[in-house]
Amino acid sequence: MKSVDELVKEYREMTDVNKEDYVTTKKLQDNHVEDEDKSVKWNKEFVKKNNELHLAQNKAYRSAQSDKRERFEKELIASFADDEGLSIEEANIIFGYAWQQSHSSGYYEVMGTASEVAYVVNQIKELDKK
Repeated sequence: MKSVDELVKEYREMTDVNKEDYVTTKKLQDNHVEDEDKSVKWNKEFVKKNNELHLAQNKAYRSAQSDKRERFEKELIASFADDEGLSIEEANIIFGYAWQQSHSSGYYEVMGTASEVAYVVNQIKELDKK
């Protein structure tokens, strides 16, 4: 299993989900005229269809980004649990706390916070064994 540091480094180096692969249309203003030789009704329908497609493409793009992040976090939590001798459930709780405390500083900071909490949890577990 890869270490937490390796996973974070790989995630940061990975090519992000490319928006251009998902979103090929631009949102048009309601008064946009695509073809001056066509009727007003035709142009309004064109704008409506285009914008619906644009919304659907953006939704697919956001979903792909979310899926990538979820896969990464699942692998990261599993590696963290293994490194720290925690169950997946314990690691999820600690990761959730660490995320709330330090996600604005990035994954390295989150994992640093998580490691500190895991250390305390493991110390408490040791006390329970005595």
